[in-house]
Amino acid sequence: MVQQYLDCDILVYVSTYEGFGMPIIEANSVERPVLTSNVTSMPDVAGNAACLVDPFDVQAIRQGLLQIINDATYREQLLANGRINKLRFDPDYIANSYYELYKKIVEEKK
Repeated sequence: MVQQYLDCDILVYVSTYEGFGMPIIEANSVERPVLTSNVTSMPDVAGNAACLVDPFDVQAIRQGLLQIINDATYREQLLANGRINKLRFDPDYIANSYYELYKKIVEEKK
C-alpha cells in the first residue's frame, strides 16, 4: 500500500462519508498533496494539510486539483503542513499525550 502512495502524485479523496479518513494521514506520511472533502471527519483529520472541497461539486473538485497542480507554492505549503499534521497521529505522540493526561489526573487526586 505504501508503494501506491509513493507512486501517486496527488491523493484525491473526496468521500462523502468517512468515519476517520486514514488515507489523508497516510498521504501526509509519504509527502503527497491531498485533496479531500470538506465534510464529516476529513477537515478535522486534514487540518490545513489538504485542499478541502465540496465533494458534491465537480467544479470545486476540478478547481482544487488545478490549484494543487498549477500553484507550486500552495502545493509545497500543503506538503509542509502535512509533515506537521502526520505527527498528531504518531503512536508515540498519542501514547505520551495519554501518559501526561493520566499523570495530571493522578496528581490532582493527591
